[in-house]
Amino acid sequence: MRNEYDIEIIAHCWAKTLPVYRTHLKYQLASLINFTHPDIYVCYTVCISRDDEATMNYLHECTQHMPPHVVLNIEVMPSSMLFRRAIARNMRALEACARVYWFTDVDYLFGRNCLVSLLEKVSQISGLTYPRYIKLNPDHATGDRMCETVFDVDKFPTFDERLFVPREQKTCIGGVHIIGVDRLLAINPKTNEPYGYINGHRKCKPVDEADGFRSCRCDVQFKAQHQPALHINIPNVFRIRHTHAGRCYDSKGEREPMKGDHD
Repeated sequence: MRNEYDIEIIAHCWAKTLPVYRTHLKYQLASLINFTHPDIYVCYTVCISRDDEATMNYLHECTQHMPPHVVLNIEVMPSSMLFRRAIARNMRALEACARVYWFTDVDYLFGRNCLVSLLEKVSQISGLTYPRYIKLNPDHATGDRMCETVFDVDKFPTFDERLFVPREQKTCIGGVHIIGVDRLLAINPKTNEPYGYINGHRKCKPVDEADGFRSCRCDVQFKAQHQPALHINIPNVFRIRHTHAGRCYDSKGEREPMKGDHD
């Protein structure tokens, strides 16, 4: 149903070979549960692989504990689709079930009044926007320690805001793409199809899952379609800094050179 939710937040999680990403997911989900105002109706979509059983089991357990205003939508797909971030982003964009979309990464957290303020500034007709300031850990070691203190039994861990410092976000990177649904459904004159999330681009096609998560440069094409991107002042957007980058590992968890845009 179109515009059923005030906002849909879309994230990916591949934790079979790098379990730290499931810890990020726990922090992210907990931030939505703890800080989303009950008057805001949120669809939180987590895209996972059918091969990642531990993450799938964790999310299914969480469905029993969600507040009524935060709906957990679990998108289970083949790894060949999950590993190309634009595929699921485009699928959800074309579903058009929310007025506002936030395409994010799993290491972002949403603090007090974040989404309230966002929806005061962004509507279903808004173009591409992003937060002017993001609070990050001062270094990777701090973020790594945050994750080391979370155990399997911790479903909804809280975080200490004192472990983060604000930094001006000068560009609209892939974890903070915020846009109104009308822009996603507008017709691209080059294709006569909705823009979606780079709908029809080669980066919306499945990949060889043996190579692991692909480069997330799809955000370059998305930004090009929706320039200029405008920054907005919204409070308490956090990001966990961490050592590991999932796109630098193959599906077996072995480190390899980062895969570029040629694939």
